[in-house]
Amino acid sequence: MNARRSPDPASPSAALRAHSRWLARSRGGRRAGADGAAWAGADLRGADLTRAALDGADLRGADLTGARLARARLAGADLRGAVLDGADVSRARLAGARLDGASVRDAALGHAVLTGAALRDTDLSGARLGGAALDGADMCGANLASTDWAVPEGHAVPAPGGGHRMDDADLRGADLAGFALAGADLSGADLTGADLRGTDLTGACLFAAALGGALLARAVLRGADLTDADLRGADLTGADLTGADAGGAVLTGADLRSAAWDDLGGADLRGGLLEGFNRARTHGPACLGAAPDLRDADLRGADLTGFDLRGADLRGADLTRAVLQGADLAGARLDGAVVAGADLGGARLAGASLAGARLLAAVLRDADLTGADLRGCDLTGVDRTGARMAEPATGRPRAAGLRLVRTAA
Repeated sequence: MNARRSPDPASPSAALRAHSRWLARSRGGRRAGADGAAWAGADLRGADLTRAALDGADLRGADLTGARLARARLAGADLRGAVLDGADVSRARLAGARLDGASVRDAALGHAVLTGAALRDTDLSGARLGGAALDGADMCGANLASTDWAVPEGHAVPAPGGGHRMDDADLRGADLAGFALAGADLSGADLTGADLRGTDLTGACLFAAALGGALLARAVLRGADLTDADLRGADLTGADLTGADAGGAVLTGADLRSAAWDDLGGADLRGGLLEGFNRARTHGPACLGAAPDLRDADLRGADLTGFDLRGADLRGADLTRAVLQGADLAGARLDGAVVAGADLGGARLAGASLAGARLLAAVLRDADLTGADLRGCDLTGVDRTGARMAEPATGRPRAAGLRLVRTAA
């Protein structure tokens, strides 16, 4: 008669049975641990490993779909290529764990400790990360699309502290509103449609990041690197962009109303919404760079006092009630622009093209319009006191067709 083989205590099934008894405080129970356990590549779907002591465990390629790992100790564990889809990993300790290439879709990671964890190319789409600690985590190439960063009570919790890597990460539609991401590396990250309202991105690297349609209202981007970033249609109302480098950034159609910035040189602002821009909110002189492209931009009520806009392309722009006192618009193109009610007192418009522009009730006191092209321009009610509007050297009038209506003295 063959002797009955006793179960291998190192096998996952035996360890899980013993752990179940330990959780129930039954006799013969033993807390699941990493010592001697053959966990790599194991089928652990739906397993209950709540509060298991798996620090440093080898779980490479293990299938932990739907597993319960709440409050488990997994510091330094190797979970590369593992599947944790739908798993409960809330409040688990994963400091220094390796999850490169793992699938953690729709998993619960609320308040989990992932400080210093390796999450390169990890799929975290749909995961719930409210209150998770990710300081120093390497999330290069990770998929964080549609992640939920709110705690159960519905209040946002600050995301990981500064310095963590999220370069090339997929963060499409992610809710990161109000988080602390100062100094984060988000270069090449896809943040299309992400919610970053009120987020602290001070000094963050967003080089070549995709931020089309992103919500960045009241976000702090002081000193951030936005070179070559795509911000088309982004909402930047009230955002702080002082000291940010936006060279080569695409801001076409972006909403920059009430935003604070001091240099957007090199940025593409075609169709941008800069209504109500107030230079008083900037630190030092504000700049739009050399010959900025502001075609069809909305600059209604913007304060551009003293701005260097030489050679600027403002064709079709709306400058209604804008303040451009002392601004240098020499050689600028304002064809078809709406400059109604704008204050251009003392502005330099020498050689500028204003063909077909609408300057109804605009203020041109002491402005320099020598050599400017004013063909078809509507100057109804314009205050031209002291303005220089000499004809070009050819002697051929360029103001043909103007409606010059003098205001009452």
